[in-house]
Amino acid sequence: MIITLELVPGSLISESELMSTLGFGRTPIREALRSLANE
Repeated sequence: MIITLELVPGSLISESELMSTLGFGRTPIREALRSLANE
């Protein structure tokens, strides 16, 4: 979503929206967001 510019820099990201869009649970979504925030 970042690479395809579906999420633009500075946009707000909803965990629940990502969960339903990507089909993942809350924990993997949170871990991925934490990882991105640390980059």
